[in-house]
Amino acid sequence: MIQRAKVLTLIIFGLLFLNLSAQEDSFENDPVATNLDEERKIRFGLQASPQLSWLSPNTNNYESEGGKFGLNYGLVTEFFLTKNYLFSTGFFISSLGGTVSYEGIYEDIHGVNIQAAVEQTYAIKYIEIPLTIKLRTNEIGYMTYYGQFGLKSGVKFKSTSDYSYSVNNNEPIKVEDVNTAG
Repeated sequence: MIQRAKVLTLIIFGLLFLNLSAQEDSFENDPVATNLDEERKIRFGLQASPQLSWLSPNTNNYESEGGKFGLNYGLVTEFFLTKNYLFSTGFFISSLGGTVSYEGIYEDIHGVNIQAAVEQTYAIKYIEIPLTIKLRTNEIGYMTYYGQFGLKSGVKFKSTSDYSYSVNNNEPIKVEDVNTAG
């Protein structure tokens, strides 16, 4: 079990530093293509990144029961303002969520209300559109460093919730894929 936890930890940290790009800046194998930033005014790409989210309830008797691993993925467009200054935007889908627990009421098939421990898992998806400015250095060594600053607006387009009721510490009763409006 400990070995599995170590491997999972290494995979998670490896994914945190993973940077997927649909473009390569080196055109050494293509004699026709050039890589002059002065000639290129726009650049497209794909981006995917893992993310960890959790819920922190501020209501009495509600407890956080852990986070959710999600994925942020989408398309990126960069417009060259100058050689080292770029305006960047895109279209992303972001998956967030978490789990909370609390004491609640479960209504059985006969309509009887029974006190139960409730564990509720949320899965929330957003459409995000970032508007950023990327400032990058000239090549240093074989590396280019950059800072990206701006804002990202998001709109929720889907959210679901799964409930698990435990009555008298028995096997949990699951209610899945409840659409949460709002």
